[in-house]
Amino acid sequence: MAISRDLLCGACRKLNRRCQHPEYAKKLHYGDWIYAEELGPLRINDVMGATQRAGKGRVPITQHIDVWVPTLAAEKVFFKRFRNGKVKIWKVEEIHATQSPR
Repeated sequence: MAISRDLLCGACRKLNRRCQHPEYAKKLHYGDWIYAEELGPLRINDVMGATQRAGKGRVPITQHIDVWVPTLAAEKVFFKRFRNGKVKIWKVEEIHATQSPR
C-alpha cells in the first residue's frame, strides 16, 4: 500500500526507508502496519506522488492511501465497493508480551 506524503514521517521521506525518530511517533513510517475498515491489515511500502492532475493544473495529494490490487477485474470490484472513498484506518502498534514471574 502507498500513502500520501503528508501522512509519512519526514525522516522516512528524506531517507527513502524506515527511520526510528521518536519525534515523528505520530506519523506513519515505511513498514508500519495499519488496519483499514473492511480491508484488513495493510503494510506501508510506498509513498504517493506529491501532486495529481486536476483540470488544467495540478493539486497536492493529501490524506490518501492507495491499495494495490492484482488485476483489472479486482480493481473494478474494489472501486464499486469503495466508491465514496471514505475508509477508517488505525495504526497497528506492536505489543510485546512479557512473561509473568512464577
